[in-house]
Amino acid sequence: MKTSENRILTTHVGSLPRSKTVTELVFAHEAGETLDKTEFDEAISSAVSETVRRQCASAGDVVSDGEMSKISYATNRWAVTMRMLALEFPLNSQILLAMSVVLAISSSRMES
Repeated sequence: MKTSENRILTTHVGSLPRSKTVTELVFAHEAGETLDKTEFDEAISSAVSETVRRQCASAGDVVSDGEMSKISYATNRWAVTMRMLALEFPLNSQILLAMSVVLAISSSRMES
């Protein structure tokens, strides 16, 4: 893990802009359309590589994949469920939010 004693490290959180091709492929995948797995994997891999390259060029401290393979964190079924529960049970909202993050990560790994 990257650390610093001299300053606060910075990064962004969330999705970064995707190309039209990547957007169309991700939405088609989410809709259950039949896709060429090699084409999908290559498009996502290329998009992630370009996203990481651009983040490194911008001098950010920590880079990410820009969520290239995901439609939106907000549309993840586990995250949405946990957020709705947090609204219903506000005293437990921090626990439910943490659970939604864990479930979102787990479900995205299972889908890959």
